[in-house]
Amino acid sequence: TNFFGMFKFFDGLEQIELSLDNYIEKADSMFYSCEALKRIIFTKPLDLRGASNLFGLFLNCKSLAYIDLSNIITSNLLNDISNMFCSCSSLKEVNFGNNFSSENIANMDNLFHNCINLEKINWTDLHQFTSVLCMSNTFANCKRLMQLDLRGFYFNNIKDTTNMFSNTNPNLEVLVNNSFTEEILL
Repeated sequence: TNFFGMFKFFDGLEQIELSLDNYIEKADSMFYSCEALKRIIFTKPLDLRGASNLFGLFLNCKSLAYIDLSNIITSNLLNDISNMFCSCSSLKEVNFGNNFSSENIANMDNLFHNCINLEKINWTDLHQFTSVLCMSNTFANCKRLMQLDLRGFYFNNIKDTTNMFSNTNPNLEVLVNNSFTEEILL
């Protein structure tokens, strides 16, 4: 099923409860620019195991303050989550849960770019991020983020980290494993 841009530019949408039985293969930009959207409730697991790309899924959802993705099921087909929360300026917390497959994600560019109120990212229940190649602007302008746990990331193959931490909180504590070197940020 194709849900690409399904709710794109629904300006008056403030809350949505999703209860879908569909096997979804395309969901990129599904909520793109739903600027008034404050709350999304997944009453049933949302089956995105056929999707390889969740580009811009919540891009520019400026009123969304919290999102719980624990009821979203993805698979190892997923390789692009770039711009997924980009410019969600009210977003304070994201919970990925443990149904979100992270092993083959290659592109995380702009994932949280301009999430100026983001305080917490909970992705510790996820499997390892072993295939990431691109992380440019991933946390740029996340001014309220105080701690970031990247210990589940393997940076051996990473190609682009341009402005990854640009204009972030100067007191940001980043937890990393031994695959992270300072050269990654150069």
